[in-house]
Amino acid sequence: MDIRSIAPFLHPPLNVQCYRIVAEAGPRGLLLPPYPGSTFRGVLGHGLRKIACTAGPQQECSFCLFQKVCLVTILFQPVAPERQEGFFGRAQELPPPFVLRPLTGGKTEWRPGETFELAVHLFGKGCDYAPYLLSALSVAMEGGLGKGKRPAKMVRVFGENPFTGESVAVFVDNQWRMDGAPTLGGKDVDQRVRDVLQNFDGKVTMEYVTPLRLKSDSRLQHSVDPVLFVRSVLRRLSLLSMFHGQGRWEFPFQEYIEHSSGLAFCDEHYSWVDWERYSSRQESRLKLGGIIGSASLEGEVLPSFLPLILWAELTHVGKSTVFGLGKIWIKNKHVVR
Repeated sequence: MDIRSIAPFLHPPLNVQCYRIVAEAGPRGLLLPPYPGSTFRGVLGHGLRKIACTAGPQQECSFCLFQKVCLVTILFQPVAPERQEGFFGRAQELPPPFVLRPLTGGKTEWRPGETFELAVHLFGKGCDYAPYLLSALSVAMEGGLGKGKRPAKMVRVFGENPFTGESVAVFVDNQWRMDGAPTLGGKDVDQRVRDVLQNFDGKVTMEYVTPLRLKSDSRLQHSVDPVLFVRSVLRRLSLLSMFHGQGRWEFPFQEYIEHSSGLAFCDEHYSWVDWERYSSRQESRLKLGGIIGSASLEGEVLPSFLPLILWAELTHVGKSTVFGLGKIWIKNKHVVR
């Protein structure tokens, strides 16, 4: 397959901001599940409603007068436009403009005063609402979370560039200074591509940091297929750009999907890991398993696909990304994790 036949990569019209939150367990300590992504997402929803809801707790969001301008809807329950066309014509759930990934490493218990960390990535217009989302998360943690609803306190927040390791304090000593947070886009992805290519030997190793959930024919896949992976990243970036970014992503989708057959995974070392979350809406426990581990990706066309993979590092990929699932990372000695 001739790599020269692939059209140049066109970046999606999307910006990203990445924050790392340092929080401290309260006087009663803290008890959390091994992967508390849904726990934090749940309390964030309560925090947003507490600081931003205009109509009151008895009003259903789906029928609310303020639905299209409410921060709860914009950040937590985005609503699709009434008319959709082309790629967006199928009925589908819109992704929220953020992902929230606990950096707790499977730990479940914290003594009073012990710290833990969270990563929050915001996309497109979601970046404009970072102060509200971070404030809502702070309020929610102080109200209690996890087993026994024990309080925790946000003590520091950093705006980061995960590609370079650059970090700027935006909340310290109970003072906010949001203007220094880095905003990432196509130029940052291009620089990261150059960094990866410095030590490129024809393949890259991808780490599946949190459970990767890819579906084909409505079924979760227990192995990773290159074409399905590429399609999943393209779909996610398209949706984020269209509904939270600067509009439709003009990209040669079909051409890249066809050329993705020239990619192949090798040195695969991963397994399926199950975890559960409790759904208060459905009043039941739901399984959210996925793939964790690593695999190397190779192929003559791989350099053309590096920008796409590196965007996926920022946005996550697959199902249930809002809980922090689908986090991937390219292992490379020139890159700061």
